[in-house]
This record gives sequence, structure tokens and C-alpha cells, in this order.
Amino acid sequence: MTSENRIQFRTCGYITSDKPHRIEHDTVKYQRVIFIESGSGIYTFNGTDYPFKAGDIFCCNNGSRAIYFPTDESTMIRIIIFESEQPLFKPPALKLSPGNKGYSLIKELCHETYFGTESLKPQLCTTLVNCFLDKFHNQKKIDPRVERAARLINLQVYEKIRIDDIAKTCGLSSSHLRKLFKEEYGESTKKYITRIKMEQAQFLLREKVYTIKELSFKLGFSCIQDFSKSFKDFYGVSPSKI
Repeated sequence: MTSENRIQFRTCGYITSDKPHRIEHDTVKYQRVIFIESGSGIYTFNGTDYPFKAGDIFCCNNGSRAIYFPTDESTMIRIIIFESEQPLFKPPALKLSPGNKGYSLIKELCHETYFGTESLKPQLCTTLVNCFLDKFHNQKKIDPRVERAARLINLQVYEKIRIDDIAKTCGLSSSHLRKLFKEEYGESTKKYITRIKMEQAQFLLREKVYTIKELSFKLGFSCIQDFSKSFKDFYGVSPSKI
């Protein structure tokens, strides 16, 4: 993107899902920034899969065909739509996750652009997109085997996840997958699995969708005690306090 490129804010919107189902969009006319407020699933842009979880942020080009597949009943996505005079980048989408450098600033800009005053939105949108693109300038592509592993983990959030099986499916040894996963995503497979399960648990408990006992088995825990311990270790409070 050159300095002469003009970015114009157009509108904001959101998508919610109360059950896992596939939503296919027509070819995207305008560029957009997508913030995953809750839930998990897979976004597919032009045939490329991008697993998502709560907190992830995408920036996607126009002209791409998007398929959205939430894998749980609690997904909310906020969308900031803008128009650029020039293509922003070559891939159909760029993805930023919690823990990545620059994430906090871009998340704050997403919030300000979405909820800020109308008069500030055009300026905020330009700053948001430029910050996002600066973060990803010359970024190397994620190993497709690791991307596939992350996608499988997200799809199995309601199961007892076995890294040995996922590694085998992705053509890697367990130790090699763990090493590559930490390099690509900045956290271990164990922490990644725990986080997506606990984020999902917190949301469903707040919404009072399941009892603690029902939720513990739904998320693949062998007993309510193991679930309660994991939840308290992650959030510092027991699930009964949510």
C-alpha cells in the first residue's frame, strides 16, 4: 500500500450465531476488519482456512469469497467495513491473535472505530488499517501443517483433544508439532487448548446455557472436578462464581 492510497470508512456491523452452521457470503465488495468478540470456528477466504477464536482480528481484501463456519453456539463477530483505492495486500486475509506484538493497540483501535463518534470514525479507520498492515509487512507465511493443527483443535473444542492424533493427521511428530506451534502462535499447544476451552466455558456459563456439570463433559473433561480446577487455575475463580 502506498502513502497515496486513500482509505474510506463505510459502516460497522455484526454477526451472531446461536448454533453451529455454515454461512456463505457473496464475493466481498469492500475491505473489512473483523474482530471475533466471542466463540470460535473457521473463516475461509478464497479457499484458505483461517481458524478463529475469541479475540482474533482479521483484515481482508475485497473480491474474496468468504465462508463463515462457527463451531459453537456463542459466536459474535464485529465488522468494520472500509474502502481502499488500491489492493491492500496479496493474501485474501491477514490474521492477528492475542499475544502477537501490536495486538493491544489494534484491538483498541477496533473498539474505538466501532463504538467511537461518527466524526472520528473515518480517521480512526485509516489509522486502524495502517497499523494492521504495518504489523504484517513482510511477515512470513505460517506453516500450513501448523495452521491445519490449529484448525483441528478449534473444531474439536468440545472433545478430549489428543495432540498425538492431530500431529499424525498433519504429518508431524508430536514433539515437532509442539515446537512449530509455539514458534508460530507464541504459546504451547497445551496453553492454546486450555485457553479456547476456558474462553468458551466462561461465555457459556455467563449465558447460563449449561450447568457446570453439563459443560465439563461437553468440553471433553472426564469429571467436573478436573474442569473446575482448570477453570480456577485459568481465571482465578471457580466456575460457580461466574
